[in-house]
Amino acid sequence: MYITRAYNRNFTLMTLEGSLFFFGISFLGENTVVPIFVDTYTGSMQLLGLTIALLTVAKLLPKLLLGPYISQVKDVSRLLRIVMLIHRPLPLLMIPVFLIVKDPLIVFFIFLLMYCIFWGINGIAGIAWSDVFGRTIPGDLRGKLHGYQQFIGGIASLIAGYIIKLLLDNNILPNNIKYLIIFALGGLVLLCSALAIVPVKDTPKNIQCEKVMIMKYFLTLPSYLKKNINYRNMNIIQSISRFGDLIIPFIILLSKDNLGFDSYKLSTLVVFQVIGGMLGGILWGNISHRFGNKQVILAVEITGLIISAVTFLCILINPYVMTFPIMCIVSTLAGAKAGGWLGYVNYLIDVVEEENRIDCMILNTIILFPLSFANYFAGLATDKLGFLPLVFFSVVVGITTTILSIKLKSANYSH
Repeated sequence: MYITRAYNRNFTLMTLEGSLFFFGISFLGENTVVPIFVDTYTGSMQLLGLTIALLTVAKLLPKLLLGPYISQVKDVSRLLRIVMLIHRPLPLLMIPVFLIVKDPLIVFFIFLLMYCIFWGINGIAGIAWSDVFGRTIPGDLRGKLHGYQQFIGGIASLIAGYIIKLLLDNNILPNNIKYLIIFALGGLVLLCSALAIVPVKDTPKNIQCEKVMIMKYFLTLPSYLKKNINYRNMNIIQSISRFGDLIIPFIILLSKDNLGFDSYKLSTLVVFQVIGGMLGGILWGNISHRFGNKQVILAVEITGLIISAVTFLCILINPYVMTFPIMCIVSTLAGAKAGGWLGYVNYLIDVVEEENRIDCMILNTIILFPLSFANYFAGLATDKLGFLPLVFFSVVVGITTTILSIKLKSANYSH
């Protein structure tokens, strides 16, 4: 009876926390607001690529350094509360920066530092959250919980998208005030998301008593790739898919530089990406609940292929056809695909035994870590060669991951 109450309580609270998180983070979207912010303050594709690259490193590095010790934490929900209360309000620190600092490059680099710290700590929160989630939420409800999070958060994010559009289209407010308001709203909502997680409780777990020998620990991780073929194949697809994702942060700036869209159209694309995030939450959650997480991965990779192929086509036909309506659809799909990582997380939880989940999450991080700077080189190449080679490369990647996803085995829920 107690366990049932704990399931119900955690289901409600984690749904609320995730919904508020998706709402808050839409004010700081790495594929929407951040590219426009970086372009406004630096005008450099290379610095945008560097931003996304360092963001990826920040997401992964703390998992590598601290992740091995999380399995020794007796009450993971307490750790979760602490790290969330520390990092979720960090965007509020940008308020005095926008008011005081005048040099746009200094503003950019302060933002970059804050953003990396935010996502770095969030990486630890993500491991703790997934551990509590996998242990306290039954397998047949995990996809539904994620679907509720993204649906409710997506509806709220429509409000955020509308506010962002109003601010970006405003010709009276200076840029520093526009972004001050955007980041302040994001920080306040994210703080509320941290408060929502406070009552979440973990269930009793067995912990390792021996001291972690870090090098020995890391050397044992590759064995999971041999033991679990489903887990191995998932990592292969996810790694290749990262190269296909390179196009997504550049879609808005591509629309500006290659397709000639004005600021009004660009801010509209931001709104459509937000809408896509909401629709993706509904779609991925329902596919997960009805058909399993293998089908989520397949649908996400097909979506990535469509994004790349249609964008490539738009670049070619832009002189002859009005491409703005088509790019609105592409932006919607890009917003949906951004939430597709949940399919990979849930598939990992499905195919890996509970006692090995944290180890396999860390190994997944190690595998993805070398790909972190791909975005930087994508930005560098785009500055030199334009967008067309990057988009064509993404099409090839999309075809590859779609074929591999079709061959991926379906998995039973692991409790």
